Amino acid sequence: MTEAEWLAHSYPKEMLRYLNGRPSKRKLRLFASACCRRIWHLLTDHRSRAVVEVVERYADGLASREELEATAAANRAVARERNAALLRSALLQGLTPSYVVRDDPEARAEEAVAEAGADGLEIKPWAAGRAVRQALAGSELGGLVDEAERKYQCALIRDIFGNPFRPVAIDPPLRTPAVVNLAQAAYDERALPEGTLDSARLAALADALEGASCHDPEILGHCRREGLHVRGCWAVDLLLGK
Repeated sequence: MTEAEWLAHSYPKEMLRYLNGRPSKRKLRLFASACCRRIWHLLTDHRSRAVVEVVERYADGLASREELEATAAANRAVARERNAALLRSALLQGLTPSYVVRDDPEARAEEAVAEAGADGLEIKPWAAGRAVRQALAGSELGGLVDEAERKYQCALIRDIFGNPFRPVAIDPPLRTPAVVNLAQAAYDERALPEGTLDSARLAALADALEGASCHDPEILGHCRREGLHVRGCWAVDLLLGK
């Protein structure tokens, strides 16, 4: 993959494959949870939403593995309950049960959460992203939504993992108290349930970096970019030492 292809790519699985195991599990989990926040309206049971919230806290060391496992188990119970109800409804209507379950957007949404909350040795965030796309495509406009969501997930990948062709380092003196405080505020005070970071805070962070004599166009440009930013954003992570 070339740099131009990375910047224009619209297939998230291929981008994650190109990274080839370099990203931390923390970043992979934050990507999966950011995908799941796109289907918050389809997560109609609080137990499913809890998985996304716990995955985010677990990624930052603020939740235990036991808590993650407990919320994931609760979500599996939600999925069993929904599937049983769908099967009963299908039988009453004379429909093929397996197709009814497969095509149900909320069932797909719970599948996405289950993938995001998995705590195996091999994290597969692309599986959560795929289930999110299937859930949205099933509930809205089919293939058009799937294509748009693939592009959105690729933008997420570029925000979280950065540009592997232009790695950025930060000089420790640039992490002034003002810069660190602004970066932490941007990380903590996001819009919910979307989970996006505030562009105005990031722009203020870029101003503070320039005030500390940072002239790197990559990090300044990224912080000032109006587009998508979520937890795990490579620039914010770099400044917070995550």
